[in-house]
Amino acid sequence: MIKDKIQQLNDILKYYPHLNSEGICYNTDVIHNKSKSEIDKLNRECRLNLENRKDTIINISKVLQKYIIPTKTIRKFYSSYQMKNIIEGQLINLGVDEFYISNGELIAAALLAGFKIKQCSHPKWHVYFNMQQKSFEQTFHKRK
Repeated sequence: MIKDKIQQLNDILKYYPHLNSEGICYNTDVIHNKSKSEIDKLNRECRLNLENRKDTIINISKVLQKYIIPTKTIRKFYSSYQMKNIIEGQLINLGVDEFYISNGELIAAALLAGFKIKQCSHPKWHVYFNMQQKSFEQTFHKRK
């Protein structure tokens, strides 16, 4: 089963070549005062950071799959970055031994759990998901 999840995650990373630890970085003009080569290097480093955290991504995807109800449409109640800030404070309580996750790790985990994404208009590297707000808030806001 772990091998299946790793293969699915590899497929997701191939399908989303701009997904890295910061999020989905299609737009390189968001980093001011950097040359194109510096931005490309930073994107490669962030992608490698994401690829090196596959176990964490798989564990987060299991939590999302278990607790969060998918919706038919994308919901804009929180961006991926807002969600990651809420989620990371609760991961220990949900059996994931992590205190920090990146925006890109949450996006990859949600994709692996079967959720859909839509890119935010600003900032462009954040996304929205087809997640039910009530199940998200019950899982991550009320836990102690």
